[in-house]
This record gives sequence, C-alpha cells and structure tokens, in this order.
Amino acid sequence: MMVGRDLTNMYPKSKAVIGEPVLKVENLSTEEKLRNVNLVLHKGENSRTCGTCRCRKNRTCQSYIWTDKISTGTVQINGKTIEIKNIRHAIAHKIGLVPEDRKKQGLVLILNLIQNTTLASLKKYVQFGKLNLKKEKKDTEHYIQRLRTATPNAWAKVENLSGGNQQKVVLSKWLCADSEILIIDEPTRGIDVGAKVEIYELMNELVEKGMSILMISSEMPELMGVCDRIAIMHEGKITGELERSEFSEERIMAYATGQVI
Repeated sequence: MMVGRDLTNMYPKSKAVIGEPVLKVENLSTEEKLRNVNLVLHKGENSRTCGTCRCRKNRTCQSYIWTDKISTGTVQINGKTIEIKNIRHAIAHKIGLVPEDRKKQGLVLILNLIQNTTLASLKKYVQFGKLNLKKEKKDTEHYIQRLRTATPNAWAKVENLSGGNQQKVVLSKWLCADSEILIIDEPTRGIDVGAKVEIYELMNELVEKGMSILMISSEMPELMGVCDRIAIMHEGKITGELERSEFSEERIMAYATGQVI
C-alpha cells in the first residue's frame, strides 16, 4: 500500500453516465460464506467490492454467480428475479467472470486466441452442425484490434502472451459473449504497471459503452483510484459502503477489519 500517492495518472477516470440498476442482490446468504449481503450495481458503473481475506473474497465473487448454494435472499437482473446455478445460466443472463487466476480459470493456455475468445459463445458459430471457423477468426481479430492485444496473429497460443495481453483475451471472451455485467476479480494481479493502466482504460471504455463492472480487489490504491463506490466486506458481510467523496484509507481499513465507525 502506498499512502498518499498521486493516483491521477495511474487511474484514468471514466466519463460514463450511471443509469438504472442492472444487478440487485438482496439479503443474500449462502450455506458457506455470505451473510445477508445487499448490493446494487448500476448500468455504466464501476462498482468495487473489497475483501480482506482472499478465500472469502474469492468465494464472494463466485457466490454472486454460480457456486455457493443460496440459503436466503434474491438476485435480480434488470428488475427480474433470477436463479443462477451454473456458468451456462450466468452466460444466458449476460454475466461474465474474469477470475483472479486467469491462467487456470480464465483461459485454456494451450489453445490459441480464436479458441479462447469464442469459448463462451460457441453456439453462435455453429452452422449446420459445424463451426464457422471463418467467422470465429473474423470476430477474434475484431477484438484483438478493439482491445489492442499484442499478438503475432489470432492463431497464436495464449500461453505465449504477456499477463496483460492474456487478461485482454479473457475480456474479449466475455465481450464476444455479449456480456452486459462483468465481475472482475483482481484485474491487474501479476501485470506490469504500464499494462495496468491499459486495463483500467479498457474497463472505462466498456462502462462508457453501457457495460456494468463489479470489481473485487484487495489493492487499496486500485480501489480508491478507479471506483465509483466501494462496498467493504468483513467475514462474509458488507460492513460499509462509501461514495467517492467519502473515500479514505483509514475508513476502508476500519470497515474491512470489522470496526464500527
């Protein structure tokens, strides 16, 4: 943590107009980790959730989507109550997940960019029982250009890309799947400083075009530098929620350690 650091250049600000709620979690508890969680994510918003314990933080991310069995509470997408039991349900509701461990959970490293980019949306490339490889390649090249992914070509194996460019491929996968809500866990973990700024800029571009992003991070400067709101968790429960004008490292740490302010 770098207290007092100037965040202006490191964390570019989004110009997105925040709209109506797209994701609403009410009184959500799971059998394992979450306790009465309430959270609202708006269209065009960069909302972040901070966790202090890595295992709890990761379970929180997954619980919003498809793993932990919900014991109480509801999840709504665009005002409609839904039930998500697996990744197929999440994709159908236009929710994408960028996991912390992109190499094990976000990508298939031995496959090329085309195969990884279209992995979550293969159905739209099937024609007469066969994959339309030409369309797959065309769409992948579109996202390579759009996200400025540094790669020799679309046929290159993802394992040979840098960490930042691998993260762009994960983002491409969910853009290709027409995701409207993106849950991103530790978006810049293991990425160099220059690539971090580029990832933040891409996230801003996405929310400016109407996507909503829920980012889960344990990095204090990252949270304060790029978010519109921060919801802080401690032991599976949201202990505080701060608007940008209320941000301070002291307040965030107090909520994250379960202290009453």
